[in-house]
Amino acid sequence: MEYGKWNIYGEWIITKLLFPALRKRTKCAIFNSAMTLRTRKSIYYLFFILFFVVGAYLLMVTQGLVFDWAKFRVVKTGGIYLRTIPPNASILINKKPYQSESGFLSRGTFVSNLLPDTYHVEVFFPGYRDWQKDITVENGLVASASQIKLWKENYPETKIASSSIKDFFFTNKGLILQMDDGELNFNGTALKGTSIVANSPDSAETVTEDAKGNYLLTDLGNLKSSLNVTSLFTSLYKRTFIATSTPEIVDIALHPFSTSKLLIAADNGMYLLDVKKIQLEQSVALPLTNRLIMTDNEVFAADAKGNFFGTNLLLSTSAYFSVATTSVANVKANQSGTKFFVLEKNGTLFEYNRGTGTSTVIAEKIKDFYLGPDEKRLALVDNDNTIKIYYLTETTGDLHIPQGSSIPIIIPNILKNSNIKLTWLPDTLNYLLVAVNGDIFSAEVDPRAPENSYLLFSHIKKYTLDGALYLLKNDGSLVTVIL
Repeated sequence: MEYGKWNIYGEWIITKLLFPALRKRTKCAIFNSAMTLRTRKSIYYLFFILFFVVGAYLLMVTQGLVFDWAKFRVVKTGGIYLRTIPPNASILINKKPYQSESGFLSRGTFVSNLLPDTYHVEVFFPGYRDWQKDITVENGLVASASQIKLWKENYPETKIASSSIKDFFFTNKGLILQMDDGELNFNGTALKGTSIVANSPDSAETVTEDAKGNYLLTDLGNLKSSLNVTSLFTSLYKRTFIATSTPEIVDIALHPFSTSKLLIAADNGMYLLDVKKIQLEQSVALPLTNRLIMTDNEVFAADAKGNFFGTNLLLSTSAYFSVATTSVANVKANQSGTKFFVLEKNGTLFEYNRGTGTSTVIAEKIKDFYLGPDEKRLALVDNDNTIKIYYLTETTGDLHIPQGSSIPIIIPNILKNSNIKLTWLPDTLNYLLVAVNGDIFSAEVDPRAPENSYLLFSHIKKYTLDGALYLLKNDGSLVTVIL
């Protein structure tokens, strides 16, 4: 049999170049150039086949394809992306350590070349509680956990008051403390009134109510005097509307854009009170029964029939819509004011879309609800104190979760008569603080097992998250911690 041109070239390369080199390196007689033609042909074809097998394998590897010997199939490798707080945490994947890549140029760690499978991931950092998760890598895809927060084993406390505190309230001048005897105290000065009606961490103004039901406006930058809002409202109402009686005030809120104005909901309408110009303006002339609802630029209130009336505080325009309910228990809105979430007294929670004018039932038998900071999820507490996360929109972050899905949050020792309060963490969107009968737990919003929930604090009467976490303990002391 005669060789073709490529066979001749191949034999020449093997016998003249490859064999001498191999013979010199290995001293093996099999590479002797005097071997028979049949032997040379056999070795040539062997190397020819090896060349294509190795070349095909290397080409497959460059495309991310590998042979999974455990399942005897060709698969495309994937990876896992992890982002942790704090950064530079230690990482184990199926007990194998991986170096954290978090730094100036990279915010997380990417582990590549992983076969499609489920991996047990562990993240730990000295002084913090461990985080664990079973993460499934699919064929040619990257699985991620980009919201990993590690919780400290112990949180240092900064003491604000050692005892005798009943409650506390935020202003931009500092905290107002309510003492055990009911006194409202600001920086050692007693304020008029027995309860706080309106306050804001962005304002120095606060509205209190005294024992006689009078509303008082106090500027914390000038504690020499307080304005009797009830008396001023009564006087201006009678003079402006030529009336002999005045409506009952339902709620008062600070104006978000003016320190000299108050928003007042009364049983016959909504009013704008200018305490500097001594003017009263009615923006809604219908009976209102619920607290004021603030959005970015608007303020709303509702009557007993589910009719909502609002005013744009920048454009001075009015808005109206009806949600067709006669039993409103609680109402919250997103920041833009395009969606309202209405909880009826029978426990039905629904979403009203102002753009489409439609209502969608979210859940039944709901006791309370909390809108997430991303406005894409609701934390629901039902009548049995079961906590669920409801997805208002489809989520395509670490996991693909369809719109309308509900994910349970498991917290130990929750009974049907437990007192529950939830708070979303604004900077770490996959976590909640859950207060249950004086205990505060961290709760992770991730349906993948295992769940990473921990008891953080105990014997807490009240807590508020405002940058730092403020904790009012059962013994009357007030402290802050940095989460």
